[in-house]
Amino acid sequence: HEIALKIGQSRIIPATAEIYETNDLARLKTRWTRKPLPHDVSTRRQVGEAGYFIGYPQGRPGEVVGNLISRSRMLVRGRYTSDESVLAWAEIGRTNGLRGSLGGLSGAPVLDKDGEIIGVVTAENPRRGRIYSVAPRALLPFFETASVNAEPFSFKSYGLQADRLRRERRIAQVLCLVEESLVTP
Repeated sequence: HEIALKIGQSRIIPATAEIYETNDLARLKTRWTRKPLPHDVSTRRQVGEAGYFIGYPQGRPGEVVGNLISRSRMLVRGRYTSDESVLAWAEIGRTNGLRGSLGGLSGAPVLDKDGEIIGVVTAENPRRGRIYSVAPRALLPFFETASVNAEPFSFKSYGLQADRLRRERRIAQVLCLVEESLVTP
């Protein structure tokens, strides 16, 4: 499998992944650069605060907003085993026309009302309307420099803000490319 970023309709930029075994996280590296999104991974998040999830659910541009309902632990079994801290969010809004699962939103940034990264989407429970993100402290190793200025988000403007971030290519779709093999009869 090869990993790449999809930029626009047809541009594909190869990437490499640095896997973090202690959390459900990976850092992608490319030769392509953009100004980083601002972050605030040191402030303690408060139950009831809003989080904005921006990415490519179902392979299409989309965004969701949720309210923080709790801090929790997530036990993951499968390709690897992990017991990690997560934040649990109750979905309160989403892109018009986006129905069903948010599959494809995993790995998307979670932004706070100040427009700063506070997490990364790790899982969902569609039946309960829940989205889970890695705890902010898990992101500390990812941010080696000070944060840059942010633009505030609100329930009324998050769709426009998300579109702007995708247009500026500061949020891009991640692809997993699989080589097709020839099968002979």
